[in-house]
Amino acid sequence: MPSLKGPFIMLNEQLVQQLNIEEGNLVNLHIEKDNSEFGKPICEEFEAINLGHKSVFEHFKRFTPSKQQTYFTC
Repeated sequence: MPSLKGPFIMLNEQLVQQLNIEEGNLVNLHIEKDNSEFGKPICEEFEAINLGHKSVFEHFKRFTPSKQQTYFTC
C-alpha cells in the first residue's frame, strides 16, 4: 500500500498486541506467495459437504473469490 513515506503493510490490532509491536519499532517480515486454491484454509465441514456433492461445489466455484471466502470461513 503506497504512502508519502513509501510502501507499508497494515496490521490488525490483535496481531499488533500479540506481537507486542509499538509504533516506530522495526520488524522483520517473511512474505511468501499463497498457492492455495481459495487463498485460505478450508474448514473440514465445508470440504466434507463439497466432496460428497459435486454439483454444490460446481455452483460454489462460479462465485467471485471474495464471495467464496465468506462461505467456508469456520
